[in-house]
Amino acid sequence: MNDHQHKSKLRLGWIFVSVIVVLLSFGSAHLYDRLSARPTIVIENNGAAHLGVIPLKNKTVRHMTLQALAHVQSSTVSLAVARSARFSKVADLLDAMNRAGITSVVLRTEASSERK
Repeated sequence: MNDHQHKSKLRLGWIFVSVIVVLLSFGSAHLYDRLSARPTIVIENNGAAHLGVIPLKNKTVRHMTLQALAHVQSSTVSLAVARSARFSKVADLLDAMNRAGITSVVLRTEASSERK
């Protein structure tokens, strides 16, 4: 094998390794985004709060759900609030979250948070 063929194979090897590194970087970044997704509590227009399909109307259910969430998910929780929701409902839920041990909340407002 001459010097030119050796350099060509070496260059091809480096290109292959570079492509693999780039693909792994994008794949791990996507996986990190999926694993670090925050749970979202939604307060609808009528003031009803829910976490996924779990309604948080009953104080006992709300407290147990928020406490479990605080133990399992030690990072931030998102709170999506309909613009027309009453502030007292938001304040009550934030107070319940604080008592359950959730201290980091990302608050966002939405035009409408009605479930479909």
